[in-house]
Amino acid sequence: MAVAKTKEERAANMREILQSRTPPGMIKPRTMEAFKSHVDGTVVTNQGELEEHNRRNDVIDAREWGNDSYCDTDAKKEREARIQGTSQKEIKKRHQDVVEAVQKVEQGYKPIIGQQEEV
Repeated sequence: MAVAKTKEERAANMREILQSRTPPGMIKPRTMEAFKSHVDGTVVTNQGELEEHNRRNDVIDAREWGNDSYCDTDAKKEREARIQGTSQKEIKKRHQDVVEAVQKVEQGYKPIIGQQEEV
């Protein structure tokens, strides 16, 4: 094995070493091609850097939405609940909005039909 000079070469060498020394089924190395982020311009070369990049930029990998998802299933459920409005935070917000609307009506508020209230 030649001496690795770049980060990509070192990562490839490490994958080869792990695959050659580890009994089958013990680990599943995550291989990926290095790429330049469209979000912040950094070069991502491995799974750890990808996870850190996603956390730092508050983004997710598009593969997390597919059927062959590799992401944390609890995090995926939480995201879907937030989008659908069924997360605990969204439910509490809607509940608070209803409570405030009832309080306004009890205090005599009467909306004018055809006029929208500014938020």
